[in-house]
Amino acid sequence: VANAKHHKCLYTHLSKIYDFMITYETVVDSDDIMYIPAVHISIIQKSDKKIIQRIKSTFNDGESVMFAFNCTSRSYVTGYNKNADVIDGDWGDIIVADFNFDGKEDFAVRKEEPGMGSTVESCNFYIQNENGKFVKDVYLSTVMELLPDTIDTSKHILSESSSVGGNPEIYKQAFKYNTKTHKWQRIK
Repeated sequence: VANAKHHKCLYTHLSKIYDFMITYETVVDSDDIMYIPAVHISIIQKSDKKIIQRIKSTFNDGESVMFAFNCTSRSYVTGYNKNADVIDGDWGDIIVADFNFDGKEDFAVRKEEPGMGSTVESCNFYIQNENGKFVKDVYLSTVMELLPDTIDTSKHILSESSSVGGNPEIYKQAFKYNTKTHKWQRIK
């Protein structure tokens, strides 16, 4: 693509086991609108620096992502930027946590949904399976979408709240994970 610029962000402080690298290109179309066709995530083993998995993350149904990454991140595993301020719903490009309460590191990569004159930051969630591979959690990525602002490990609940126009707690929802059936249930 003639008007493409390539970008790379390397995240080394988010996991005890892995480094993450996000690569993407920004494309400017004929109407001067910038978009990102896809985001590529490489999961790198810290011990030998080998890429163990590559994931292509897109917006819903393969549509383009319509924002640029800023190489920000946070981790609830290592504590890196865990308490950093969240400005305009921006938790970071990649967030590492144990989202399904199995003791394994999972991650979420932000995507941004344009709509009705505003943007809502949402995420694609990738859960580490029993074989150590990261698999997109379709339920979290399409139903919950927003990064949880509360992770209750004792009750296996992810809670989120979002605000519109600076009005806090306009919208709240919570999801409980059943560790036996491996299914989510919206409880609020």
